[in-house]
Amino acid sequence: MDCVPAMLQALQAGPEGRFDPEKREQLLQASSIAGMVIAQTGTTVVHSMGYSLTYFKDIDHGKANGLLLGEYLRFVEKVQPDLTERILGAMNLSGVDSFQNLMNSLLERKEGISSAEISQYSKKAIQAKNISNCVVKPKEEDIRRMFEHSFVK
Repeated sequence: MDCVPAMLQALQAGPEGRFDPEKREQLLQASSIAGMVIAQTGTTVVHSMGYSLTYFKDIDHGKANGLLLGEYLRFVEKVQPDLTERILGAMNLSGVDSFQNLMNSLLERKEGISSAEISQYSKKAIQAKNISNCVVKPKEEDIRRMFEHSFVK
């Protein structure tokens, strides 16, 4: 989490902004570890939701997942608030809103998604095998709601 201020500062500086090579290395290490974890445990619905955004809207997969993750955490929080609190606490964040504000700052603008696209993407996501990896299993309407709350203002 100590990389976040440096990332925000580099973003605010615009094209001239430099990101500290030491912080970049820390992020690369974290990314490598995350890849190893995914290889062993698989992913959740956030990834299957993100695939449609990547395939059909040309949004980088990492960004797609980042744009969706806050609403997924909010969905999980309703059933397992202690789990969400532990996740956010590890990042020194006080709640889902703090997480979403951080992601919005890091990821900047959100692409537009129509209701028809949300319906199409929700139907695809609910069929993914990784739904079984979710601690709290969403239904198609839950997925639709997560898309709507992530992209509709």
